Amino acid sequence: MHRLPFDILQQILALIPFPTRWEAARVSRLWYQVCNDHLLYTHIHLENMELEQLVHVLGWIQRLKPNIRSLTIRQCHSVMLQQRLPVQSSSTMPTSSHPAMYTQLRSLNVDRRRAFYMQQECQWYQHLNASLATLLRGSTRLTNITLENNDIDWAIIGIADEFCSRRVGATLQAWTFQHNFGNVIETPAQLLAFMAATPHLRHFLGHHPHAINDAVLIGAIDRWPLLKSAMIACAINLGGDDDDDNSDDHRLVLVKGGADVDAQATADAARSAVSASAFYKWLLACAHHLESLHLIDLHCVSDKQLAYLAPNWLAMHHTHQLSHGATKRPKAPALRHLRIAKYVTDPVTHIAIDALATMFPLLQSVAYDTNATCFRLTRNMPQDHVVHLWHAMHYHHHHATNHAHLQLNWTMPDTMDQHLLACQQLMASQHAATPLPLTL
Repeated sequence: MHRLPFDILQQILALIPFPTRWEAARVSRLWYQVCNDHLLYTHIHLENMELEQLVHVLGWIQRLKPNIRSLTIRQCHSVMLQQRLPVQSSSTMPTSSHPAMYTQLRSLNVDRRRAFYMQQECQWYQHLNASLATLLRGSTRLTNITLENNDIDWAIIGIADEFCSRRVGATLQAWTFQHNFGNVIETPAQLLAFMAATPHLRHFLGHHPHAINDAVLIGAIDRWPLLKSAMIACAINLGGDDDDDNSDDHRLVLVKGGADVDAQATADAARSAVSASAFYKWLLACAHHLESLHLIDLHCVSDKQLAYLAPNWLAMHHTHQLSHGATKRPKAPALRHLRIAKYVTDPVTHIAIDALATMFPLLQSVAYDTNATCFRLTRNMPQDHVVHLWHAMHYHHHHATNHAHLQLNWTMPDTMDQHLLACQQLMASQHAATPLPLTL
């Protein structure tokens, strides 16, 4: 291999993952030179590392000052998140009848986790923050950032300001953040800043439920005019006790009339940060260029709402295009791939699937993720009724006239929100069953 041209040897060594690449650098001076060439780190792909090792690798890379184009971190983890901590209770000392209780660090809130790291003098997250910040600041051609399936406490890292800076986002075209512990974009203000810094973004696959609201969706219409794929995950207020339940801002205003749908939209908005009006206004504005969409627990994506919009959707789409300067014949909505996840919001049936096929004629595939727990929590539907409904959806789709491929994933695992909602319903039922004390 020593006789190979330098560029060929560089391509071969680029396939060697860390930390094996460090060992390869010790083979010879030529290999050391290749492994330390900053051009080898145009595309950084790091997988299956513990936090400490990840920090060392990023520190070693950032000292080479590469001008990276893509950064991918997958399936990395922190052993500290699995550490068990004693739970404080009213008992001063554990006894045989009241043994000591423990919980994992991951179950604590952000402030308590941060206090624990400071108490343990853990500096790894600070080092990770510094290494990532140095890499991002030195990159003027960054187009893709992917952070997924990582069991790392991203909420502690505090790298959101770097992701939201114009220096990093000016050239960014794809952002993926999903299946991680913690979040790097926690608030709508941070997401709006991220939008302002990434005017050329085409693919937004970020699971940031607490950062999505009406203002963010409306802002995305002008700030992301080239968006081709998107993920919309909305945080659900399981209590449903917002002060502005009757606000007129949450009513559906796309189509006049339909008092029952308006009332439903208002009730849904009381439990969700995204109203039907804002969501469908955004979807209508993006329909001519949006090709892939992933929706997670949106109240406004329901059988009633979609069935109401479907007959007029294409007409509204054509009117919107003409009103925004389209001189040629309006094109059909571009959406081709759709994934819907329902866990704590009202599940959809074949009614919504048929409506979507009418609204998006070019639709090629629809994936539907849910489980029996969703039907039990939202509709109080027994298990045998759920199974019957599933078979009916399969039969209906098999004989449907639309050609979109439907993938029904009925056995998704229960989510934490489902456990919380089940506990709330149980406590509410117990409270309702408790007799009121008699007063004389």
